[in-house]
Amino acid sequence: MGFVGLFDTVASIVGWDNLGNLSSQHIPLLQLYLRPNRIGNVVQLVARDEKRFNFALSEVGPDHLEITLPGVHSDIGGGYRALLQEELMVTPLQSLEVALDQDVTDTSIYRDALEAKACWIAEGWPDDALHIVTPNAERLPPDSEDRMAPPRKRVYAGLQIKREVRGELSRVYCRVMHALAKAKNVPFEDIDDKPEFQISEELEPLCDRFVAGDYTLTPAEESLLRRRYIHTSAHWNHPLAKASGKVITLLYINSPMENGIRVRHPHVRTR
Repeated sequence: MGFVGLFDTVASIVGWDNLGNLSSQHIPLLQLYLRPNRIGNVVQLVARDEKRFNFALSEVGPDHLEITLPGVHSDIGGGYRALLQEELMVTPLQSLEVALDQDVTDTSIYRDALEAKACWIAEGWPDDALHIVTPNAERLPPDSEDRMAPPRKRVYAGLQIKREVRGELSRVYCRVMHALAKAKNVPFEDIDDKPEFQISEELEPLCDRFVAGDYTLTPAEESLLRRRYIHTSAHWNHPLAKASGKVITLLYINSPMENGIRVRHPHVRTR
């Protein structure tokens, strides 16, 4: 086999081998090892910003070439709509019991949300897209063991990102892989000038540089990507949640790694 091009390989399969742990290196009935002596050229484009617990990366390095590029899993391989309205909790929605007359802004959970917002801004995410949300407080029933106790309520606070995100970043990486393959004599035709393949004007300088093999970013480009193109894949929205303000405490399938560092499985034979 002459060339294999991979877009951020993730193998999330549940089985007895991994006891239901999607981030485990033990993947039932699947062998992802690519022998260097059998495959001449392997390239994997890796999502720099992916950090979901359930999206561990299957590495191909150091046996093969890996190129880390800005974006999350589907920014690399595609799958997002051309325009998407994000409204996602980027921290868990915390709750706290307080006195009935205490304002949520004067609580530890609100301060936690403020601290999280400052961290996100420091990483380059747009200030105007980050909002501290405080769903309606829930008045608690009287204490059955202390009828004279003052009334209390449960308040909520968390950090949400709300913005419009474009889906064209994966088109850049399609062109990158296309160029890498053609450089290894893969007989691809040129990419059509159809709307579904077009790159926005503001991405063209970055795209041209990446296709040429220079994967560096200017500070302005980094800011542009975080504001308009890199999606938020790791979040604390529940897929069954309704817009009711109520807290749902079931499994969060898109939650991030606790330390924010993606699990990476080494390129070794597993069976």
